[in-house]
Amino acid sequence: MESRTPGQRLTLFGTCYPHKKQDFIELRVSQKGVSWCSFSLAVDVLDAAGNTVKEPDSRYNVKEWFTVKAFGALAETIAESYGKSDKVFAYGKYEIDDWEDRGGTSRTSHVVLAYEVGKTDTVPENLVVTKGERQTAGHQTAGEAPF
Repeated sequence: MESRTPGQRLTLFGTCYPHKKQDFIELRVSQKGVSWCSFSLAVDVLDAAGNTVKEPDSRYNVKEWFTVKAFGALAETIAESYGKSDKVFAYGKYEIDDWEDRGGTSRTSHVVLAYEVGKTDTVPENLVVTKGERQTAGHQTAGEAPF
């Protein structure tokens, strides 16, 4: 797997979906003893005016899918506190992972290495987000992924 790092930090708002069609987010431990977890985040696509884009001939919103990864105490909190269909925000570093599936097909994943995750009703004031705006300002970040 190859990772490209655009280096951008971003805040996403969406719906949490654990992997493996579970109702909970699985906490794992690396070989180095570091706790970590990951989950999918479905984010509504917005047009230039900040309105939600609908699927053609459908009542469903167009979604972009991101994998959110967290480490250490944050991962433990996420695994204990969040599950399927929770409305959450994720603030972190954006990466693009290029990989091949079992059939040899090239795939691309959009990944956020989380510095902060929370319920959408608890967004910190230092994460500046307005309708249509997709950047953040004034946030102190944690260290990089430990492995």
